[in-house]
Amino acid sequence: NKDTSKWFSVKYLCITLAVVSFALYANTLQNGFVLDDKMVLKDNVFVQQGFGGVMELLTTPHMRGYLVIPNDLYRPLSLVMFAIEYELFGASPMGYHFFNILTFIGCVIMLFLFLNKFFGEKKTAIAFIGALIFAVHPIHTEVVANIKSRDELMSYFFGFWSLNLFMNYMKQGKMAQLLLGILALYLAYISKETVIAFVAIIPLLFFFYANEHKKRAAFITAGMVVATGIFLAIRAVVL
Repeated sequence: NKDTSKWFSVKYLCITLAVVSFALYANTLQNGFVLDDKMVLKDNVFVQQGFGGVMELLTTPHMRGYLVIPNDLYRPLSLVMFAIEYELFGASPMGYHFFNILTFIGCVIMLFLFLNKFFGEKKTAIAFIGALIFAVHPIHTEVVANIKSRDELMSYFFGFWSLNLFMNYMKQGKMAQLLLGILALYLAYISKETVIAFVAIIPLLFFFYANEHKKRAAFITAGMVVATGIFLAIRAVVL
């Protein structure tokens, strides 16, 4: 009936996934810092400047606030997030663990929404089960429990957010969806560069699977190239 179907709507399934994910990792809120957190938080001079260190983090290599190393990386977004949290919470580890859990919840929901769109919203139960398995799988424990691994979580979150936005654009054709998808993909890049795998995934997805409109698929692929090019150009300047 109508009341029963309401509880199995996408909104309530997202809430269920959020509650399950939070319950699984709520115990990490009592954890402290570990060795890796010195580099990105406890002893990072730029992060400890709070809001004042944000521009420095965006324009310097990943570890520059802690030490100078050859072959450094460009992953500023998680450090920017840490700086904002430092401004708000100071050196209390609970706030950072809370935002790790919150970001993981976002990852789970983005996966569910993507799978639901991928199946044409005809197999929502399968999409939910897939996201639920992802949420409870113990392989994610280290990433969620380790503050330093925020870069992994953010890269996944923004990467799948971009896929959701691109899927919406493919169906509805709204330019705002395309532009926001490009922005989300760029944010995934500056979280962690492993999202470079999307260079292969996006054309494969939108030309061979969700391929209702070839012209829109071409625009999505071009947008991916733009986001990738901007990231690589800025990375080359910074490093």
